[in-house]
Amino acid sequence: MLKKLIRDQYLKRKRIIAPLMGYIGLQYTASAKLKAQLEHTAHYDTIMALVDNFQPDIVFPLMDLSREVHALGRKSVFHAIPLKAEIAGDYSPRLLAQLEKRELLDSARLTEYLLTLQHLSKSISNDQILCAYLCGPISFAGMVMGIDKLALALLLNPESVHDLLKVCQTKLADLIPHLKEAGAQAICFLEPTASLLSPDQAQEFSLDYLSPLIFTSQNLNLDTVLHICGNTKPILPQMAATSADVLSLDSPHTGICLPALIEDLSTQIILMGNLNPTGLILTGNAADIKKEVNTLLTDLKNYPDFILSTGCDLPESTPLANIRALFHTAREYNNYE
Repeated sequence: MLKKLIRDQYLKRKRIIAPLMGYIGLQYTASAKLKAQLEHTAHYDTIMALVDNFQPDIVFPLMDLSREVHALGRKSVFHAIPLKAEIAGDYSPRLLAQLEKRELLDSARLTEYLLTLQHLSKSISNDQILCAYLCGPISFAGMVMGIDKLALALLLNPESVHDLLKVCQTKLADLIPHLKEAGAQAICFLEPTASLLSPDQAQEFSLDYLSPLIFTSQNLNLDTVLHICGNTKPILPQMAATSADVLSLDSPHTGICLPALIEDLSTQIILMGNLNPTGLILTGNAADIKKEVNTLLTDLKNYPDFILSTGCDLPESTPLANIRALFHTAREYNNYE
């Protein structure tokens, strides 16, 4: 579905426009961030404010890496969010049995998330694609263990990390059909921890666990997006080998220059990115945004399979005028000029 939409738009001299911008919607709704993370009505209103004002081609919910880890009963991150039946204490392998018994859908946070997707799927147009977020396995495991403990375990006891990863992978795989049932047409796997690892470690502890999840999603006719923050140039061929439909890449300030990378990638790979989310779009003005967007689109004008987006989630305080400039510039741009 996504591939066809991109190609159809390219033939019309247009680009798919899909910045990662969920929390900006809070500027319209004035809802508290925590409320939007916990309640589907506030979450839905926040995203629909962006849909109504900008009409993105891909609609994303709030980027929230705490959902799955909290549903598993751990509170190693985002301590402000209430958590019942917590599996507390420093992580150790003895907690595995408790974690295995937890069902993610027993969590109100996950059921509220699914309700958000259901309402969004009924509200967006047929020309838009609803893309759910799902935490990647090593990022999931890192938050369950705590990132410091994960780093130490990777060095001293890697098998303990594999044991936890198997549990995380199973829980995520079980959730994918429910995302589909809720109306998601694509899944974006968020795996920021992978960029902190060496290429060999990224393969062993992240991408080898991600590939089956991508396969499961594609078997359900879901498009798949792999988003890893940071400088992913050392692992880019490995990311492509996961068979994800789209690679969502961070911005040039992290070392990712899309035009320079294209020749090394298969023409079947859709690239997504890579405006700097904390650069001019946050601190500049409309003229700055126009120049940056035009430069990126010009550099990629001969590459059909490209989605204009941001390198990561835009800060909540990003000026709305700059978002309007992004969409206006991209929609006015002619690929063949």
